[in-house]
Amino acid sequence: MDPATHALTGAILNRAGLNRLAPRMAPLAVVSSIWPDIDVLTMPFSSILYLEVHRGWTHALALQPLQAAVLTLGWWWWASRAGRVSLGQSLRAFFAALFCLLLHVFFDTWNVYGVRPFAPFSWEWVHFDWLHVFDLWVWLILVIGLLAPLLARLVYTEIGARGGSGAGAAWLALALFAGYVSGRAVLHGRAVAQASARIYEKETPRRVYAVPGPASLVRWKGVIETASAWHTVEIPLLREFDPEAAETYYKPESRRFIELAGNTRTGKVFLDFSKATAWRITPAGTVDGATEVRATDLRFGPPSEGAFSAEWLFGPQGNVLSETFAFQLGQTRR
Repeated sequence: MDPATHALTGAILNRAGLNRLAPRMAPLAVVSSIWPDIDVLTMPFSSILYLEVHRGWTHALALQPLQAAVLTLGWWWWASRAGRVSLGQSLRAFFAALFCLLLHVFFDTWNVYGVRPFAPFSWEWVHFDWLHVFDLWVWLILVIGLLAPLLARLVYTEIGARGGSGAGAAWLALALFAGYVSGRAVLHGRAVAQASARIYEKETPRRVYAVPGPASLVRWKGVIETASAWHTVEIPLLREFDPEAAETYYKPESRRFIELAGNTRTGKVFLDFSKATAWRITPAGTVDGATEVRATDLRFGPPSEGAFSAEWLFGPQGNVLSETFAFQLGQTRR
């Protein structure tokens, strides 16, 4: 999920009860909920470096206790300046931080990007594809859960009554959040089932991904692999869809340049991440005898948009003249 969702979740968890475990818990809850995304600091150095490390080491389950200890130590230094912090409070703060960190990793399995929770023992990506990375409904649920007590206090102030702690609204928001994610999981299964039951260009599906959008619950993007091609098509759950309307991206007949690209650093990192790779291999107009190769992960958009794409320029002898990865080609280059 995105950092805003993680931060809002930390604030909701604090109000739901973490704030009763030790003094000044709100900053620890929020920072712990965001902390694994600190690997974003590698982005200014290189897009391919960021893709290589993002949701890896800092998201590894094996390293969460160590990260929780570091964050708790920082919290203890800060909280003890306002008064004595007992050993029991420190232990409770540690387990609260660990809980927020683990929840972050769990949340990140829900979207298409995925996470590598079992590093360094396994670098396999885990992704359930239930939610978009930026889900507007999740934001709405969490923001209302945070703001509802503030609005209630204004009303109580006007009538001279005493306001509540906001724990009830926080628990309600968490329950709605859990229900929403569960519903998304069910709808994802239906979208995959619909796409799997169709024929594309007279071929049966080998792999099917149903990719969610940021808002709609009933419109999913199908990304389907068959023997000779990849296909993308909208899957409307409220009506039948036509597989003939799919955009088709045929696989190259020759794998020479695919293998050459896969042997580069950019290729190794990108192809480890990409699950639905469409290839475009064309003669390069810039260098005589050169070949331009582009790979695009169709889960994030068509090749024409350049989202999650890598490009290589190979010389006549197959030597690498340049290699590029960008989350949006033309904006960020390696």
